Amino acid sequence: MKPTGGVLALVVILALVGVAYSTTVSNELGSLGGDSAHYVMLGDALAAGHGYVEAEQPDRPRHTLYPPLLPALLAVARTVEPMGYRLGHWLIVASALVAAAGLFFLVREWAGAPIAVVAALLFTSLPVVVRALVPILSELPFAALVIWSLVCWQRHERVNTMAPLAAAVLLAALAFLMRSAGLALILVLIVGLAWRAFARHELRKRNLVMALVLVVPVVGWQLWTATGGGERAGYFKQLSYKDPYQPSLGTVDAADLVERASNRAVFYAKVVRECFGEGLVDRAPEFVAIAGWLAAALAILGLLGAIARPRMWLGFALVYVAMIALWPWSGPRFLLPVLPFLCALVAGGAALIQQGARVVLSPRFSPIVGPAVLSLLVIASLPGWERFHRVRSADLTVHAKGGVQLSVAFSEYHDAHVWCRGGVERGRVAANAWGDYLTAGVWLRRHDADARVSCRKPRLTALFARLPAVGLPSPNVPAKTWQWLASRRVGYVISLRRAFTPDAAQRAIDRARDAYPDRFRSIWSSPNAEVLELTYPTTTPSDVAVE
Repeated sequence: MKPTGGVLALVVILALVGVAYSTTVSNELGSLGGDSAHYVMLGDALAAGHGYVEAEQPDRPRHTLYPPLLPALLAVARTVEPMGYRLGHWLIVASALVAAAGLFFLVREWAGAPIAVVAALLFTSLPVVVRALVPILSELPFAALVIWSLVCWQRHERVNTMAPLAAAVLLAALAFLMRSAGLALILVLIVGLAWRAFARHELRKRNLVMALVLVVPVVGWQLWTATGGGERAGYFKQLSYKDPYQPSLGTVDAADLVERASNRAVFYAKVVRECFGEGLVDRAPEFVAIAGWLAAALAILGLLGAIARPRMWLGFALVYVAMIALWPWSGPRFLLPVLPFLCALVAGGAALIQQGARVVLSPRFSPIVGPAVLSLLVIASLPGWERFHRVRSADLTVHAKGGVQLSVAFSEYHDAHVWCRGGVERGRVAANAWGDYLTAGVWLRRHDADARVSCRKPRLTALFARLPAVGLPSPNVPAKTWQWLASRRVGYVISLRRAFTPDAAQRAIDRARDAYPDRFRSIWSSPNAEVLELTYPTTTPSDVAVE
């Protein structure tokens, strides 16, 4: 297949994949979880001219957690589409396709166009990627920026001209402004610039300028977060906490970091092993492990080949994996930015097998060995699409019939919200925990339009119920919990039942309520949630002192 033929095949395949992807965002809003709602609220604040602030909080403090690029893009989308978020979801879909295109050009350099085309298709077919199209989160846009930055760097290594180097640096800077984890890419590129300047005697002044350009967004964002005054620390500071949701537990030591890294290694190894065979879970579960081990064997072969000829993208992947191994949080979505490079390693293993096949096969048939091996993994992934759409269609069908069915907690807030809004109007309550939670927010808005709320998901409450909200406090001492609520002038708490959310914040509210039963009055309740009105005493000012 000629290079032009490979590009043409890529365009056709990605167009077909894009059509298939469109079904994941075909409903009105897709799905907004807590983090998605946070990005949307930040974009809305920018679009409304309030600045980069926590618009859902009563005092609108400066936001210091997420870098601003995705919210800025959402603000543009919000300006174009004032009444919805469809453009935001299409941005995520486009990012997945752009990342797949970047993977093609990255792999084509050393494995050939046929293998590169199938590698791009493999990435787009993984169920974990398909599920990531629904929420509005930064992982896929970040992955697209990272992989294209490394494609440009790879081009620079071959031709040593200014244009691809400048493009690589610019895209790396944008990647950091998309996610703080872009620091991994910036560090790797700075090391690469230094090595090429001193080992290869390139234009040192040019490389120094490029390194300074990479440092600018990091320094700028650190200055913004250091002077922001927001309640939540930036990601780099939260990295040192034992539990970012409970800073009072203190910071980690070396033993804690080792334990965290080992736990994350086990978790992510399981995620990687299962993601390639996940599509077979329902149709052919006996082959799930086989698909996983095939992908693992190919990746190991590809890694051996990549180590023999080091590449910049491999350096980024290793640094990024080390970073998320030390991250206080874990989840499959954190692997999304490195999945293209995992697919690149798998493609590298297929390329090595193809080279070995030349010994026993004729030149006419050996070129199809690599694509054929990769196609086995694509075939194993495709049933996952049907499973995803079947579950989602079931949720939407229940929603259309006037009910709420959440297949996974936090996964279908919009469906719950739309029904809850109508359910409250009809005097009905959703028989579902998160449906009840959103119903409580909508009810409270009608009860007191100026309410100040503390709740489990403040941004969802602000987005759906249009109420200023803060999160739940997490001190272990009831008096401190009460002080926390009083210092923020909270008038109401939306509380979930104890059996449903046994987290630290909900336990803190429960303990405070037990300690001060006269200060918490239930004014609305359902099987899974209730609204508590706070009553502040006037005779004990020490109880409401700020910590």
